[in-house]
Amino acid sequence: MTNKLRQQPKTATLHLLPSETVKFMPSYYLHFKAALMMLTRLPILDAKQQLQQQHFKNCWPFFPTVGFIIGFLSAGLLIICTAVLPLMPATIITLLGTALLTGAIHEDGFADACDGLFSGKATDQAFEIMKDSRLGTFGVLGLLFNTLLKACLLFSICQYSVALACLALISSHCIARCAPLLLMATLSAHSDKNSKLSNNLAQPSLTNITLIFIIYSAGLYLCALLYTQTMADVTAFNTYSAISVSLLLAMACSYGVKITIAKKLAFYNGDCLGFIEQIAEISMLIGFASVVFHSL
Repeated sequence: MTNKLRQQPKTATLHLLPSETVKFMPSYYLHFKAALMMLTRLPILDAKQQLQQQHFKNCWPFFPTVGFIIGFLSAGLLIICTAVLPLMPATIITLLGTALLTGAIHEDGFADACDGLFSGKATDQAFEIMKDSRLGTFGVLGLLFNTLLKACLLFSICQYSVALACLALISSHCIARCAPLLLMATLSAHSDKNSKLSNNLAQPSLTNITLIFIIYSAGLYLCALLYTQTMADVTAFNTYSAISVSLLLAMACSYGVKITIAKKLAFYNGDCLGFIEQIAEISMLIGFASVVFHSL
């Protein structure tokens, strides 16, 4: 009688479903992934399988981080363009590349908000105007002057120093993504069944956004320190002065926009977030350009 063959012990194999895989990943990484997917058009691997509703809802702390990445990529594009092209076309191509990188999501909101805010209509009518896909007179003019002003400011900074212009891009895109958090913390989202904003984003506290602003501002001064040590055409005084003036101007303009939206609309939507982001971004560039102008 033959002996029975001993069965080999089977090794346990863990098969994870996409929803189960998420549990094994750090939550902050998934929140960062959600912010990157929300604010850019960069390809995100396995985003649909890994990201869930709560990741988009609580991804707002990483908005400035995504802005830093956008600014860093824009600065790299500016360096490449200025190496082979004159400053003006290099500036325009950089702005175009940045718009393609972000899908022009903030510019689109800025134009719609211009139509709604300056329409002179009541709150509900103003939000209806913002939802209209067609641009009105104020939207077209706002988008036109917005783009021209960015191009002129960046060109002016490039004339002084391309390295300082790169720092201006990184700073403006990073800090400008802090500005929408101010609206989110102080106002309520407009209740609209067709809008996913109120369901997608949680409301931050003023303490949290203040801490985020301080952390990223300190990071910019650290970047300035690295710039002044590696770039011979940038002085430390001008660099620190440019960042300080830009931060103060961005804070003042963002608070002014917040008061305007609170007075005219009492609520915010995605277009209002794009509007305040663009105002803060332009304010940062104006701060850098003003320091450059007084340094010539």
